[in-house]
Amino acid sequence: MTQQPTDLDKKTVFGHLWEITKELRQKLEARFQLYLDPSVENLKTTDQCPMPHD
Repeated sequence: MTQQPTDLDKKTVFGHLWEITKELRQKLEARFQLYLDPSVENLKTTDQCPMPHD
């Protein structure tokens, strides 16, 4: 039989990917004027969602 993977801690990988996402957002905000589409007003924004802590 094949060995099943153990529980993996994905926090480190998620943290790295979140940093990349933040960098991309900063670049977009610096280049374009971004507007929230009215159709998504009821969705949570990133400042309302819990993010990993350093």
